[in-house]
Amino acid sequence: MTDRITALDLVQAELSEATKAYFAKCEEKLGLVPNVLLAYAFDEKKLRAFTDMYNDLMLGDSGLSKLEREMIAVAVSSINQCFYCLTAHGAAVRQLSGEPALGEMMVMNFRAADLPLASARCSNSRSS
Repeated sequence: MTDRITALDLVQAELSEATKAYFAKCEEKLGLVPNVLLAYAFDEKKLRAFTDMYNDLMLGDSGLSKLEREMIAVAVSSINQCFYCLTAHGAAVRQLSGEPALGEMMVMNFRAADLPLASARCSNSRSS
């Protein structure tokens, strides 16, 4: 077993204080720094581009709730066949919806999930 995050032998760049603080916030809130962030740590400019895009999509102004955004991310992750993202976003759906079965159904087959009921729940908890 290796401690490398990617199959490539990339050396982590010297991180700025802002990035160190961001990683510390991840540790505080999640108990870890997600591997997707560590994988970009070889180039802080690329890391920032990824986090800026992610934050805009998942936290920026929108008519979608956090749950709806995570549900979309599960569907996209499924289509992209990205198990890492599917696992992370599926966990978020389970947590945000308060219904683990919804998260599991979305991860297993989002096309068969009971989305009309999920949509009704989302409209009651809108947040941008």
